[in-house]
Amino acid sequence: MKRFIFCVAMISFLPMVRANSQSRVTDEYVQHVISEGKQYIVVLLKAGPNKSLSEDSIADEQMMHLKYLFTLKEEGKLPIFGPFYNGGDYMGFCIFNSSSKEEVKNLIEADPHVKSGYMTYEMFSWFGIPGDGLPK
Repeated sequence: MKRFIFCVAMISFLPMVRANSQSRVTDEYVQHVISEGKQYIVVLLKAGPNKSLSEDSIADEQMMHLKYLFTLKEEGKLPIFGPFYNGGDYMGFCIFNSSSKEEVKNLIEADPHVKSGYMTYEMFSWFGIPGDGLPK
């Protein structure tokens, strides 16, 4: 009986939680958040023509690739990046803190995997909201 009362109480409480959480998302709120948005550059990293590197070469180059990406992150140029799982020819992505395709082209072409031909890339302009992040 106690379980039944608890369940009924929770069911009657849920619409209030939903209403309160949705009430914050007004037209004005959405417009304000969007007004703080800006353009970024997203890069999709794809398998390149030089996929025949030896495992030893790939391991060494992979560490150089990661160190390069983490250096860009430390400099504030690359806040988000990572590999795809089961992405086929798409191997990973990067979100650059820049709206300049020329700047990002120079940065991505300096990546050891791109320089060696192990990866190629596609670049897109993207609208995002500063401060958005990934949860832990």
